[in-house]
Amino acid sequence: MNIETLKMPVHELAKGMQVVKLDRPWLETPFKMQGFRISSFKELRTLEKYCKFVYVELESGIAVPSGKGERVTLNEEGEAVAEHGRETIFEKTSARAKSGSQVSAAKVSTALPAPAVSYEIETPFEVELKVAVEVVEQTKASLKTFMQQVSIGTRNDLDPVREAASALEASVLRNPDPAMLIRSLPSDAPFSYRHCAHSAILGIAIARELGFRRQTIHELTMGILLADIGKIHVPKELLRTPRRLDSRETMIIQRHVPDGVEMARALDGLTPNTLQIIETHHERFNGSGYPAGLRGGEIPLLARIAGLVDSFDAITSERAYSEPIPIYEAVQEMYAATIDVFQRDLVETLIQVLGTYPVGSLVELSDASVAVVVALNRGRRLLPKVVRVSDVAKKPDLGRSIIDLSQQSRPAVTVKDVFDSGQDGIEPPTITTLAG
Repeated sequence: MNIETLKMPVHELAKGMQVVKLDRPWLETPFKMQGFRISSFKELRTLEKYCKFVYVELESGIAVPSGKGERVTLNEEGEAVAEHGRETIFEKTSARAKSGSQVSAAKVSTALPAPAVSYEIETPFEVELKVAVEVVEQTKASLKTFMQQVSIGTRNDLDPVREAASALEASVLRNPDPAMLIRSLPSDAPFSYRHCAHSAILGIAIARELGFRRQTIHELTMGILLADIGKIHVPKELLRTPRRLDSRETMIIQRHVPDGVEMARALDGLTPNTLQIIETHHERFNGSGYPAGLRGGEIPLLARIAGLVDSFDAITSERAYSEPIPIYEAVQEMYAATIDVFQRDLVETLIQVLGTYPVGSLVELSDASVAVVVALNRGRRLLPKVVRVSDVAKKPDLGRSIIDLSQQSRPAVTVKDVFDSGQDGIEPPTITTLAG
């Protein structure tokens, strides 16, 4: 029986992918099995050491970055019997899940637009970090004040939120790493305002990666910041409950969408795109969302982005009723376990934005010390910029200087593996201690 595979560069692989063939004989590598599912970052690093490319099974349920490989049909002996060239893998995985006109609709209406703007890193990390700390706090504060005004029925002045959103956008567009670091580190801010601001950071970073124009990015930011405005009318104890909601309680929660739309329409100056985000950010790509059960291209692109970042930030944030999932685990969960819930192209863009070692992650270095990733090296993704948080004996010790792993002289210190928060008593620093 033939196997449909994708010939993938090893630097594009991810945990969960099923490797069925290497670019060299299996006996020339440490891998004992002829075919295995990647289960650790150690296996990824080993593949990078021995191989330039591998063949990944398409039917394993794990999608791959669109356009990053070549589709190849292998026979039972592992020999290539057909080569089909590069293609958009999202369309293939969608075709297996849908049928008839739905497939055509997904292909035509969900394609991401060509970049309109090419953004470059304009400011050094250290310079932008000071600005980002201020604008993120400004965003949370202005949103809190606005929501308090709405809740007591006083005059709703949206201008401070707009100004904060514009400042946040400008910072992320100049250099996304500082704001991405802020959203990933522990914070004492209430979850509701923190979640809105941090989701907006992710949304802006994705829009930056996709080359959106600034006006479109501003509409996206405002939509994300105001997406949950309708939750003002939801009882707080219901929002915080850790148990499964019954049908009546679920209906109460879901009412925040139409309530939010009604409240947003009464505000001055919100564009139709921003209103659409508020109305459809809980719709899901496979039709499982609410309130209308929209699917695929029926959901506006900006709302698809808003829904993705809303979910990702929620599962990676500390909440009153749940512990956060580490960023690298959340990436794998969304990539492998949410087939068609979110548009694959957008999930892949999020992964590109986060990087191989996401900003804010703890990593163990090759000298046995532990560090926090503070910035990406976009040309050398395996060698990020870090700040040490322990010495080589795993004794907590926060460093004060940023180490660019790509700029060290030999023998270079490299990333050995990701490191779990709390292991050996080592926790991520707060942004206050790191920036102070």
